[in-house]
Amino acid sequence: MTEYHSVQAFGREEPRVELIEATLSSVLALVELEYQGQSVQVDGFRFRDLEQWRSVSESSLQQNLGSLSTVCNCHCRFCYEDGNPPGLFEKEPRFVGLREARTRERYLRDGRGLPRESKGFFEPLANPDFIELLEIMRAQDPGHVIDVTTNGVQLTPELVERLVPLAPVYLNVSLISSDAGTRSRVMGAPHADRTVRAIEQLRGRGIPFMGTIVPWPEQGLEDIERTLEFLDECEARLVRISMPGLSKYHPRYRPGMVEEWLPLVKERVLSVRERLHTPVVISPYAHVTASLAAEVEGVVRRSPAAAAGIRLGDRITKVDGKDVVSRAHAAGLLDRAARAGVVELEVHRGDEAQRVTLTEVPENVDAYPYQPRGYVRLDFPGMRFGLVLPGSFHLQYAKQIFAAIQERGARRPLVFSSPYFRELVESVLAALPLPEATKVEVVVPENRYFGGDVDIADLWVLEDVAAAIRAHAAMHGAPDLIVLPSSFLSRWGRDLLGVPYTELERAFGIDVTLVWCERIML
Repeated sequence: MTEYHSVQAFGREEPRVELIEATLSSVLALVELEYQGQSVQVDGFRFRDLEQWRSVSESSLQQNLGSLSTVCNCHCRFCYEDGNPPGLFEKEPRFVGLREARTRERYLRDGRGLPRESKGFFEPLANPDFIELLEIMRAQDPGHVIDVTTNGVQLTPELVERLVPLAPVYLNVSLISSDAGTRSRVMGAPHADRTVRAIEQLRGRGIPFMGTIVPWPEQGLEDIERTLEFLDECEARLVRISMPGLSKYHPRYRPGMVEEWLPLVKERVLSVRERLHTPVVISPYAHVTASLAAEVEGVVRRSPAAAAGIRLGDRITKVDGKDVVSRAHAAGLLDRAARAGVVELEVHRGDEAQRVTLTEVPENVDAYPYQPRGYVRLDFPGMRFGLVLPGSFHLQYAKQIFAAIQERGARRPLVFSSPYFRELVESVLAALPLPEATKVEVVVPENRYFGGDVDIADLWVLEDVAAAIRAHAAMHGAPDLIVLPSSFLSRWGRDLLGVPYTELERAFGIDVTLVWCERIML
């Protein structure tokens, strides 16, 4: 098939491969194959028509390669891998090799593609062939933005120079701290001062980047503030504050430690970002608010939005003449407008309203960090025209729930939600025109599999959901419909352990429907 050996590495992405392996194994156990009079030992199989098996439709080799590395070269004190149950993510092979990349490039070029194997995403710069792999990606697609997420341990000034001719390149650097000593202590990262120097060099070499901080109590609030100021001075395109969460298996998990720390982080970050030019987003954004209001959470410097004078906290009420009903709605309208490169907005600041027209930056203009000279547009979902609108609850989700209840005539539907959106979901569902006899219950399952502080819905497993159904039924009676968000399931409807959600229907004899929703992106 390819140089990958393990069928299991493809299992979560393409479970039919596992089924074929199991079927062939059962058949081969009953027969003996011969070739020219000699017994043949079958050790693999190939697909006849690869077009039927490709797992990504994009033409990008980077998308098709997936994880370049399943190893890490530092030991962060907040690392979720320290608290993962063993075997959750495939770690073999450790690196994507040049031979594999060239094979996949050839099949993509021929229009066939290959299944993408499912592995954990770790430190790509640890791959000894990292630069050569990027060169293959660049040759395969000269205009595609190569997106690299790194802990920065091997991000040296010399490596930065080697990235320049590979543009367009976009870096996401988990800096954590701009103080070399603190970074070394919290991340177990060697050569921390070298990483800081490399980040200082990115602006001069025209490589846009974002910085990530995972705030850890040992770091302290003052260091977080100084790191935000440092990234702002280096003209980062965006800063993400990725709130930590430790599983019950984590060696540093202490009940209540993270819960007490995160409100302090939120307060300090929201205060500091008021005086910075760089947008700062807390992730998951529901830590900040569950409001649907289309308030601007940041503006990328030298962007069309910045040129128009839009600021943090401004509220978007119209996009191209259409009334905006939520932040997600505004982001969707901006997505469509971005294709034409121009949009008209109505923006409110306090009691004052103004209309502004945003026009995209020409490629021959240096608008770093929004769009360095010669770069293609670097827009991302929720970041169009330089406006930062973090992902939130879509009202379309409520429409899906309403349709499922109506279609099945359910009177006791059980809707599952993360703790961050429970109140919002309850208020939205209460406004639906359902029959009076319909009683909708919203349930937040306990994440028993990971435990600890882990509470985002993206990391549920189906046994967590099943336990919540049993507990609810014991107190209130069995529901007649179960409504689940799809964000914790693969495209095949499987959870992290490979269990299909249809097992709930089999176990409880209750209809299960999915609300198709996005995962946490920032």
